[in-house]
Formats: sequence, C-alpha cells, structure tokens
Amino acid sequence: VAEKATEKSAEVAKTAETAAAAAGDAWQELRATAVKTAQDLLRATGHADPGGPWVPIGAGVHTGRAWFGAVGEGAHVEITVVGDPMNVAARLAARAEAGEILVSRTVRDLVVGSGTGFEDRGDVGLRGVPGTWQLLAVSRHGPRRCGSIRPRSIASRS
Repeated sequence: VAEKATEKSAEVAKTAETAAAAAGDAWQELRATAVKTAQDLLRATGHADPGGPWVPIGAGVHTGRAWFGAVGEGAHVEITVVGDPMNVAARLAARAEAGEILVSRTVRDLVVGSGTGFEDRGDVGLRGVPGTWQLLAVSRHGPRRCGSIRPRSIASRS
C-alpha cells in the first residue's frame, strides 16, 4: 500500500508540475501578446509609415491583478478597469514618446524568451505610484541586452 501511495504521489506531483509549467507558459504568452498588441496599435496609427504617424502616440504595458466591470447606471454605464497595474501602465504611456512602447521590468522579466528586445530607459518615480520603477522600451531592432544600453534622461516627462 505504501509503495502504491508513493507512486500515486509522484504521479500527482508530476501532473501538478506539468500543469504549473503550462499555466506559466500561458501567462508568458499572454503578456507577450500585450506587447505585440501595443506594436499593432502603433502600426495601425501610422508609426511604421514613411510619411509618419497620423496619430502620434506611445504605449505603456504593465501586468498585475486588476478589476473590471460596469460602472454607472441607466444610459450612463461604462466598462472600466481599475487597479495599480492600470495606473502604472497609464504612467508608462504618458512617458512614452510617439512610436515608443514602455514596459515595466516586471513585463520584461515575464516575456523572456518571446523574442522581444528591450532598451533600458533608466529608473524613475511614477506619479502616484510608490517606489522607483525601471523603464524599458521595446526595441525596434529586435532582442538586445538591456545592460548594454545607456539610459537616456526622461526625468522631464510626466
């Protein structure tokens, strides 16, 4: 009986390990999709066109737990998303130059292996968000090592 229980325990542990790995891969893919969606948004607004963008925007991507749902009542109902990740993403987007996608180090760490490259933009404070945040720009030139890029100053941007 003890031998059979040990076999079943090992089998359950292997199944749990496989499920956890699959879930981790799915979350990594989801975060990489968020970066690719931001790239699609910039292309759709003309940032890849030789004549330049017809809407000069930048984008910000962060990840974490958020809440979404309907707010309001009657004819004035809107769907909204709230939480710290939304605030961080909004601050990143506000700092991004036209055609630039800024991500947090959290996003960079979670999409390792996706083929996305990043350029270090330095550490900054984000208004209304505690702590210091390392900002990274999605590279337009493919994967690069972040440590080899000199941060540029973005302190004047809000």
